[in-house]
Amino acid sequence: MRKSRFDANEFLNEKYIKGKFAIIPIQVNSKDEFFDKHDSNRNTLSHDLANYIDCCAYNIPIKYKLILDIKCPDLTDKDKKEIERLIRIHYGLIIHDKNLDLKINLIDVAWLFILGVAVLALAYLLSDNLQSFMTEILLIAGWFAVWESVDDFVIDRRKIRIDKRNNKQLFDATVQFSMEKEKELIS
Repeated sequence: MRKSRFDANEFLNEKYIKGKFAIIPIQVNSKDEFFDKHDSNRNTLSHDLANYIDCCAYNIPIKYKLILDIKCPDLTDKDKKEIERLIRIHYGLIIHDKNLDLKINLIDVAWLFILGVAVLALAYLLSDNLQSFMTEILLIAGWFAVWESVDDFVIDRRKIRIDKRNNKQLFDATVQFSMEKEKELIS
């Protein structure tokens, strides 16, 4: 008996991808659903809406330009501009946070590497004066710090850059409020 396999590309092509674009459909019943219910100033994108957008965009390859296709009754031009601004602010703040994470990561990498090299140098300098047991402990600690710095630089930094790139894709997304715009963009 042959197992059927899930084809992610087929699913993405069927649900989201139209030519060079990936369209994320967003159905909202009122403009209040765009805003976080706890923010009285209405400056924060709804957590539920942001989570929905993130989940839809997660599997869409970065090569596709995203279109957030918003269907909501009774939106004025002012509302549309405010909603688009709110989406840009949300993803812009995440990108800013990822840039800070990259800086912090680089500082951590530098300190761990310097600490590791210093401990290795100390182990080498004291190798004649200390018992081999203490020298081995210093060598292990030094190499551990060096390895952690390399791990942070290669693995952790890559994860942060991927998150940043995914959020940049959402920041750069076209926000549309009508089917006519979608047809213009695709053709």
